[in-house]
Amino acid sequence: MRRILSPTLAFLGAALGHALGADAVGGLHGHNSENFIMRVQNAIQPRMDAIVSARYLAAASLGLEKQIGAIQPGMAADLVATEGNPLDDIANVRKVAFVMKAGKVHLKAKGPL
Repeated sequence: MRRILSPTLAFLGAALGHALGADAVGGLHGHNSENFIMRVQNAIQPRMDAIVSARYLAAASLGLEKQIGAIQPGMAADLVATEGNPLDDIANVRKVAFVMKAGKVHLKAKGPL
């Protein structure tokens, strides 16, 4: 495990942005949240840094940071709301309450996904 984590730790320690992306786990679609949670739980990345990597840095890597990736006037209202605060427990990202795209709720979950 140390050989795998060392390059990741060095990369995250550099002054570079690291965006969470759809191919982050080699084609295992639907498992990005597990990779995201693992990075925090294994002390690779602080919670807020992981959240920023999934939102703003992902948008910026696509050149869309003026349209998506933040909650502010004039930007698309794209949100994933969780039942618990991910800053308290990063695993709360599994507990999706709803997904909003362009200000419209598209998914209401009844429990953990």
